[in-house]
Amino acid sequence: MKYLIHDHYGGQQSLIDTLPSGYTALDYEHEDTPGIIEVLGDGVNISAIPSVVAQLSMQYLEVPVTQWRCVSIEDCENWTEVQVALTLVETEQAEAWQRHKQFLTDNGYEI
Repeated sequence: MKYLIHDHYGGQQSLIDTLPSGYTALDYEHEDTPGIIEVLGDGVNISAIPSVVAQLSMQYLEVPVTQWRCVSIEDCENWTEVQVALTLVETEQAEAWQRHKQFLTDNGYEI
């Protein structure tokens, strides 16, 4: 399950109207939204509106882990752009790990 966190003013109505399968739209001011997000565990904080809360493959060590993340989609106008934003978060984290791993290797640490 993935969640589109939106405002109730309708700024994301085109995304809500074309919500892909597997997504649930949640108004950030609805009384049930905090409880739904809490159930996800891992302390996911809603850090942006609009955003997508989804499980992403994040690489902090050699083996990536699946982790709930909140990703801002403020500039996204369609679901293709949303997917690009989600992929970018995963890619940037993987690249950061590779840079960190290289730093460790260059400084004599074993990985």
